[in-house]
Amino acid sequence: MTISDNTRNKRTIKIESVEPRKYIKNGKTNIVGNDNNKEILQKHHFEEKDSIDKLSNVILSDEQMFLKDDIIKFVKDSIKEYKEGDKPQVYVIKGGAGTGKSVVLNNLFNEIQKLNREDRSKDNELKDTKNYLIVNHPEMIRLYHRIAKSFAYLNKNDIERPTSYINQFEKVNKINKKLNDLVIIDEAHLLATCKNAYKKYFGENHLIDIMKTCKVIIIVYDDKQTLRTDQFWSEDGEDGFSLDKLLNNKCKKIKTFELKQQFRMKINNDNDNDILDWIKRLCFENKINPIPKERLNCEFEFKIFNNCQEMYERIIEKNEKYGQCRILSTYDYPYRISGNKEWYVKGSGGFKLRWDKFTPGSQVPWSEREYTIKEVGSVYTIQGFDLNYVGVIIGPSIKIDFQNNSVAVDISKYEDKAGSVLKAGIDSKERAVSRIVMNSLYVLLTRGVRGLLALAETHYFTWNATYITENPDGLQDVDDVIACNGEYPWPNLNVTKGDRIIIELYNGLQTANTSIHFHGLFQERTNQMDGVPGLTQTEIAPGQTFIYNFSIPDQVGSYWYHSHSKGQYMDGMRGALIISDPDSNPYTDDYDEEILINISEWYHDNITTLTKSFFSVYNPTGAEPIPQNLLFNGFMNGTISVDTDKTYYVRLINIGGFVSQYFWIEDHKLTVVAVDGVFVEPYECDKIYITVAQRYDFLVTTMSNATRNYAMMQQFDTDMLDITPDDLVVNVTNNWQYSTDFDWPEAFLYPGDFLDDINLTPVEDYETYDHYDHQITLDVIMDNLNDGINYAFFNNISYVSPKIPALGTVLSAPNDTTALSSEIYGSNTHSFILQKDEIVEIVLNNQDTGTHPFHLHGHIFQVVERGPDYSDEAAPIGYNESAPFTPREHPLFRDTFYVRPQSYFVIRFKASNPGVWFFHCHIEWHLLQGLAMVLIEDPLGIRANETALSETWISAAEDVGGYIGNAANNSVDFFDLSGENVQVVNLPAGFTTRGVVAMVFSCISGVLGCVAIGIYGMADIPNIEEKVINDLTPEEQKMLAEMDLADDEDDDEAEEGNSSSARYSDEVNGKRYSDDVNTSSKRYSDDNSNTIQEYHELEESKK
Repeated sequence: MTISDNTRNKRTIKIESVEPRKYIKNGKTNIVGNDNNKEILQKHHFEEKDSIDKLSNVILSDEQMFLKDDIIKFVKDSIKEYKEGDKPQVYVIKGGAGTGKSVVLNNLFNEIQKLNREDRSKDNELKDTKNYLIVNHPEMIRLYHRIAKSFAYLNKNDIERPTSYINQFEKVNKINKKLNDLVIIDEAHLLATCKNAYKKYFGENHLIDIMKTCKVIIIVYDDKQTLRTDQFWSEDGEDGFSLDKLLNNKCKKIKTFELKQQFRMKINNDNDNDILDWIKRLCFENKINPIPKERLNCEFEFKIFNNCQEMYERIIEKNEKYGQCRILSTYDYPYRISGNKEWYVKGSGGFKLRWDKFTPGSQVPWSEREYTIKEVGSVYTIQGFDLNYVGVIIGPSIKIDFQNNSVAVDISKYEDKAGSVLKAGIDSKERAVSRIVMNSLYVLLTRGVRGLLALAETHYFTWNATYITENPDGLQDVDDVIACNGEYPWPNLNVTKGDRIIIELYNGLQTANTSIHFHGLFQERTNQMDGVPGLTQTEIAPGQTFIYNFSIPDQVGSYWYHSHSKGQYMDGMRGALIISDPDSNPYTDDYDEEILINISEWYHDNITTLTKSFFSVYNPTGAEPIPQNLLFNGFMNGTISVDTDKTYYVRLINIGGFVSQYFWIEDHKLTVVAVDGVFVEPYECDKIYITVAQRYDFLVTTMSNATRNYAMMQQFDTDMLDITPDDLVVNVTNNWQYSTDFDWPEAFLYPGDFLDDINLTPVEDYETYDHYDHQITLDVIMDNLNDGINYAFFNNISYVSPKIPALGTVLSAPNDTTALSSEIYGSNTHSFILQKDEIVEIVLNNQDTGTHPFHLHGHIFQVVERGPDYSDEAAPIGYNESAPFTPREHPLFRDTFYVRPQSYFVIRFKASNPGVWFFHCHIEWHLLQGLAMVLIEDPLGIRANETALSETWISAAEDVGGYIGNAANNSVDFFDLSGENVQVVNLPAGFTTRGVVAMVFSCISGVLGCVAIGIYGMADIPNIEEKVINDLTPEEQKMLAEMDLADDEDDDEAEEGNSSSARYSDEVNGKRYSDDVNTSSKRYSDDNSNTIQEYHELEESKK
């Protein structure tokens, strides 16, 4: 500890040690404990539940005891030395939060007033002196007034607020013209440094005016706890008043003492000081140290939350155990004292509590009132007090950037407008208010004795993707399920509009690349964080870390995230992303609680195994693998517990990769209020049809007198399955549970119609487009290429990823003209250049017999029209722009929309979000087949506005060839695409329909099989096959060679993957089922029923 005695020469005296001593309190002798016994001192300082005990019934530390004795001596000497006209002498107590400044001050004032009024000895310099304690905090002055009632030598009038004291002195001084002897000022950093009409102070500086009233001043001062611009003190010389400079000009003698030891936070040893150090660096250096890890031997709990409601629930739990545990928040949410309106703080996870209510007449501090566990306290409520556990909401004014280990303040988000008004003496409002914001945060973070829980509006996640064995449907263990930090399912994220998300993703998969896409987010100016390999980033290689860092400025609703690498998310790498903002949700007041439901299909084989069978000549029709089950929140047969007479806001998200589902709740109406993050007018229905990637929010009201549990049903859209195996559970029953005493509900089948989403009307008055500037027409085709495998096409182009990310191509193009050329982005990426702000219309004609959900990255779009189901028609029916059509006045907007079989849809959007955006079918099998195209939206806007590429983005790209150049990774000549990735070549002339191809391939396999069986045993099998191959025509031999059917390795694969010749098989619940590709597939044309004889007749006719 250091004491400085400033009588112009600022002489410094260092005290090496202080012996334990006795002191008098309440007429009793108390022994001061040794500083080493910190636990006992800490208990007496801060762990009592009553604030009076915290201030008055304490044992002072040696440091504090020395300070008190030194001050009393200073006061006596100063009063004795005083001569009329002298400037006052000042003793300054400094110290950080939790060092016991107020405890020392209270003890000091008690003893001085006891000497003043009860010690009548002649040599008592303090006898009959006029002394005052000035308290700035309204909660604290009420506490001191309560303490005064307990002691005869204390008078309530001895304790004043600064303005009241000054005004009272001026009245009295006009009569007796006498100075007061001593003024002690608690928290002098809260004194006004300018006029404040609201507080009826019309002077220029509280401290200067107080100095005019007395001989001696004792002040407690910490410039890091200044909370308003009208009380701004700063010792850095940039803005505001410097206390040191003021005292040097206005005082006769200055002495300072700094308390070093903090008692509030139960940090037991030097190894635990990293918690306090983390707080100080955050608040005063705007730096982020690594978050201190939890330690078993540390009594102080420190935890960062990303869900506000979860943090609040922990505070409730701790409050029941310890008492005095509360939620506090930075002043980033609107609040006004005047009027009867209640003001709320709202956060993620459905959190909603009112601000602390203004109660000027209450004598009990806010933290001690029982009902305030249901309120959020502010810095004004809690300063000077402490809590056992504190939960701190770090609001949107404080932007914590974990990627760059720094903190920035956005003063526009700070709601204490009255406390941040620019005043004289402040050169930079930005700098001053930023300092006040961080000071406030420091006060809040240092209130907890036993624990600090904090919620940052920047959400930081560290994820490690690894493989585990898991059994989600309870029927079969599945290897290579992708887990997050060793756990399945992946976490659901809850954030608030305006938050920043930072995810540090480590690829621990060892054998597979990975990525994450945040489905539905616009990623404005952060296109690089959209997570699409080959377009907006390079895939994350095994052992590599990639940091996703972006904010969500304007979006609210139900979203999700998933891997965008090779269908990988169907192995489990997916989760919900919920963005809350009660002010933006028109239904905030219409429900009691929220419910999240993630649904999907599930396979007993992983995506790698399934893909090998899917992309095979033995599956020439592209029949998708049949899932084994449907999952509910990651597992099979889920339960949602509900109460009677409540309305629930349910978020239903299909995080699957293939099948659409029907969803309904037995005997309960569903009122849809949002789709894909777009709020809509309430629409009541009984059943919802939800494709993969879509989201529906709906309200459901429970029964008043439920006597049983009800079925919550999921149903496969079996029209999407090539076959429906006998043992496939098409209707899955979940439990809408009113009571655990009731039985599991029986399945409830509802045959009625489902909601047609095109009838929904947005709540918001979106700009609609009655014309287009740029029309893109896409024909969906599923067909085979020269390798015999079935692919998907837009206008005969099957998407193939470029060699470097297209975003890199945009940014590295040598000039704007080159960047505007679609050619440089690759011939098989199917890229379209969109001009800034043009209205784009996409016409999609589905020539396939299946339903396809399509998703547009970076946008929501206006639904113009969707054609009916034409699956019964002989041929697909496309969009006819000239046909009569009456558009809806308020059309639907969403980001994922399905097209019916052999039909069409038309959508429009405005090209107002520069970026490289993917448009693709969200059935993962079809995306793997190439059903996608790319929109290069406003390339010049991308070049001008995209956030600088992050370090991990660049590192990932450089590890696999870079990010500068065209689609072929040519940075010398952007128009030379030699060596680019391209689709498999088309079939030879004469083999143009996939039905003929499938027939030919099947017949060749049949010929091989029949001949082999017919003469089996007469010769070695290799010789038989060689003879058969030799008998084929040259064209057939060439085709067979390209298919690699003559290769031994592929023969082994054929035995393993197609042991029943042309039968495609899979495993369901431990039983085998098979699909005869010649007869069962809906995708087969009539030609596929041709016999071998018909095949030879066809060949003869060709000759």
